[in-house]
Order: sequence, then C-alpha cells, then structure tokens
Amino acid sequence: MLDCQNTFTENTIDMSPKLHIILNPSAGWHRAQRESRILYQALKYHHISYEVHTTSHAGHARKLGRQLSGQGVTQIGVLGGDGTYHEVINGIMDSPGTTQPILGFIPGGSSNDLAQCLNADTSVEKFCQNILQNKTSTIDLGKVNGNYFVLASALGLFADAAKRSNHLKGLYGQYRYLAAGFFSIMFTRNGWNMELEFSDQKLQGNYSVFMLSNLSRFGVLRLVPESSADDGLMEAVLIDWIPNKWRAIDLLRLARQGRLMDHPHLRIIRTDKLRLTIHTHSELNLDGELYPHQDTYEFQVVPRKLRVFSG
Repeated sequence: MLDCQNTFTENTIDMSPKLHIILNPSAGWHRAQRESRILYQALKYHHISYEVHTTSHAGHARKLGRQLSGQGVTQIGVLGGDGTYHEVINGIMDSPGTTQPILGFIPGGSSNDLAQCLNADTSVEKFCQNILQNKTSTIDLGKVNGNYFVLASALGLFADAAKRSNHLKGLYGQYRYLAAGFFSIMFTRNGWNMELEFSDQKLQGNYSVFMLSNLSRFGVLRLVPESSADDGLMEAVLIDWIPNKWRAIDLLRLARQGRLMDHPHLRIIRTDKLRLTIHTHSELNLDGELYPHQDTYEFQVVPRKLRVFSG
C-alpha cells in the first residue's frame, strides 16, 4: 500500500483518445464546480480531448463509473472529493467490462485525502502532465462485504464522527472532522463490543475505534503513517474504550499532530484479511461514506487492483 510520501513505480500506458471526466459539482460546497473551469482551460491548452459527465444525486458517480468502464473507456478523471472517488471506484469494480480504466483524481471536495496521497502536487497542471507523460501506478484496494475502499474503513467513533460531520456547517477540512470527533466522544456513553479474527488469532473487547487503513491519510489527517497502498497488507488500528472523556479527547490532539500511533491504548495489526463481528450498533465508514450496520464483516486486501495517474 502506498504512503503519501512513498515513491511511485511509473508504468508506460497506451493513451486513450479521450479523457472522460466525472464531475460532482456540489462537492466541497461547490468547490468542484469552480475548479472545473480551471481544469477545462488546462485540458484545452494541452490539447487533451475530454468529455464531461456531471452527477446529479448520491450514487450517480457510481453509476457513471460502472457505465463508462462497461463501455471500454480507458481514462477517467474524477473531480470531486473522497466520497466521489469512492463511488467511482466501486462503480468500476462493479462493471462487467473487460478493460479497467486508469483513474485520475482532481481535488474538489472538503477532504481530498486520496488525491494528496497519490500526488504531492495536486494542481490541475500536474494532473495534465501525468496524463501527457503517461505516469501511472497500481495500488491495492480494500474490500468488505462486497464494497471496496481505497483510504480506510472504520467502525465506532470514527464512523459516528463521519455521520456528525455531515451536519456541521461552516467548518472545513480537518476542523470539521475534529469538531465532529469531539461531539462523538462527548455524547458516546459506551464503547463498541467487537470480536476480530485474523492469522489464526482472535481478539475480543470493548473498543472506541476500529479502523482498517490502506493509505496514511483519512479525514484530512495523517493517521497511520506506516500504511502503504502497494504492499498487499492493511493496518488494523484498535483503540480500547476510554471511559474518561478528557483522556479520550487526547485522541484528537494526537490525530491532529499526526501522532495517533503514540496513543497508549492503541494497538496495530498488519494483515491481508480479517473477520470482524460487532455486537454494538455502528454504521460502517468506507472512505468517509456511511453504510448500514451489519453484524459481521469480512475484510480483505485486493492487491494492485486499481491503476491511477500519479507522480
């Protein structure tokens, strides 16, 4: 798995005559719509042929990803946030098409962790140069109960915080997620009872956080620096339930400083598959998108499954 700071292996690819862009105009409180004008000007300047497909509702990006992949499109650029990227990736994985398109990501959301992990320079100009210079990498995906994720999957506090963040207005970036995390800690009275099975081992306990990380960034924060999306493994992060609210809030301080791994109640497990049974209700957070509670989850790494423009 690729860390944000890792060097990517470059591959040579055959270029498609047309780049298909999936635009979520409402992403990032319409930031993506504003960024689209800059993108189109740059594409025209570099003589890159393109066609735009605009989303109109939740789930539309997933449908477009599936349709375009099924039609044999070889290049897709996604202009939106991590939620839009998540939908498009799942649409492509759902597609019966035999040719998987190469994906490029242009940041336009409130959090753009994937774009920042794939490219130190997230500018539109760099995106165009990656296409023109055929710079690509192949990365792992995570899969759980039929859905894919590229950043991370979470249960417990990080899922609750994602839900609360959807209702916070006027806050952006890491401040929005930190505020949501604060409210989750203050208003959550009990932990989440879970059982984990991996590599012939079993853990059971009451936890604040379960997170399975594929990349080092999640929720605009650098949470798991050792995660790298091209090693065929994922990092399972478990944090014991902390009944003292003010001690629990120390999670947020460490997360903001990129030092979550220093928390004394944290353990980390590296594995390629994991079975989790949860006895306390929690929605499932995949790349910041929420899925309904299930009692049992089967997690696995799908090695080097996704080809992306990066450099």
